[in-house]
Amino acid sequence: MKKKGVTIILTTHYMDEAAVLCDRILIVDKGKIIEEGKPAELVKKHAGEEVLEVDYDEKLLPTLKEAFPDAQFERLGDRMQIFTGKPHGVFEGFLKEHPMQNVAIRNANLEDVFLKLTGRGLREE
Repeated sequence: MKKKGVTIILTTHYMDEAAVLCDRILIVDKGKIIEEGKPAELVKKHAGEEVLEVDYDEKLLPTLKEAFPDAQFERLGDRMQIFTGKPHGVFEGFLKEHPMQNVAIRNANLEDVFLKLTGRGLREE
């Protein structure tokens, strides 16, 4: 249908589904469009390439902020996510110097974009 020029409007709360199926994304919050664009461009703009996830520890926070002064830090319960906008590999170097447990480096995604723009998790209203 896409090759025929047909536009399909898909509404979903599944950001991974939207990233695969959609050429253009509109993020709507409380009935208003708060961002729009191509999925990959939105991810790069708002979340960067990689996300570092660690257990939240106030003692570790100064070290992380010193290592990543331009990063954005998001606390989600007992976990913290760090977004730098830097290319892949920046977190690996840090972890070699500061080994820790319960850590994950993952690719940034549309779910990260949604959470950053709306300030909360997915919900039904």
